[in-house]
Amino acid sequence: MSKLAEQVATNLRGEAAELTARWKSQARSHAPRVSDPGAAPQAELDGGGAQTVVDAIADAVANGASWQTDLMRRSWDMGSVAHHAGVTLHYMLKEVDLLVAMVLYAAEQALEGAEGSSAADGMRIARRLHEAGSLLRLTAAKGFTHSYLKALRDRYQTLRHDLRNPLGTIKSAISMMDDLTVPLELRTDPRFRVMVTRNATSLEGLISGGLGDDAAHELAFSRQRISLRDIALAVRRDLRERSIATTCAIEVAERLPMISADPMGFELMLKAVLVGLLGHLPPGSSIRIEEAEIKDRSVVIRVAYERPDAGEEVPGTMVLASELSAQTGVRIWSAGPVFLEVPGIPLQVAQDGASGS
Repeated sequence: MSKLAEQVATNLRGEAAELTARWKSQARSHAPRVSDPGAAPQAELDGGGAQTVVDAIADAVANGASWQTDLMRRSWDMGSVAHHAGVTLHYMLKEVDLLVAMVLYAAEQALEGAEGSSAADGMRIARRLHEAGSLLRLTAAKGFTHSYLKALRDRYQTLRHDLRNPLGTIKSAISMMDDLTVPLELRTDPRFRVMVTRNATSLEGLISGGLGDDAAHELAFSRQRISLRDIALAVRRDLRERSIATTCAIEVAERLPMISADPMGFELMLKAVLVGLLGHLPPGSSIRIEEAEIKDRSVVIRVAYERPDAGEEVPGTMVLASELSAQTGVRIWSAGPVFLEVPGIPLQVAQDGASGS
């Protein structure tokens, strides 16, 4: 182990508490969501667990003997907590990536202040950080999916039990009606028909509710309660450097709806649209993201733009977004402004100033 690696590891351990506190405060703006009142009490990823993750990454830099074991144990717990908190898998991975990025930045700062460090030394430490980050993502994802599969087994076990009750009643009624040893007046008793009808209706409801299309949209992998404004602000932050380089301002309306939907689908589509616009609009243009329409099971968002010249509609900006549309389920069309229809259940309009920029 080199002296430089030990110095970086020591710095990471010393900054672990401050770094994870900063990560916890930024995670919700990096991967926005609205707390679900029916979710488990721990609505955030565990900050204390994250601190032990940073300690394990520091041990990786210093090539400690048990850093893989420690990191896997903490990462697994992080993934499990995220699932129980109602976070989608994609957003849990975004928050993990944010933590890794913060650790990389802290290591970079430590290297800048170190004497006698070479590019090769920096690459060796970066390679160890990359290895630790990969193990963190892999194990957190496995901890998440393990908790998800356990919950799924429990749900289907309950569903099987609920289906067997009315099915058993129907089978018993039919067996009684077909039993020739039972007196005819009892076999033709109208109560049996009523019993069969009632339990068949119950079965139909259980099948529709437990095995319908809506049940296929697993909360762990797709839908969660989100503010579309928070998503738009997160996308704007990601594109800030590009926006500044092209001198093209991106504005987000103060009021955008909250919706139960796939956050990553909308985020990827909005980012694809904005990247296309930023690549084609002339300097000095502006883009505004605002509400267009709220429907029963979707919300339409308008991405309008103004340009300083009298140019025509921006061509070629929708290629990537159009390709993503079929995969994400977010419909897109252009009529001057670009419109994104996000499938989901509208909840309410986010309060003014509820989110920062």
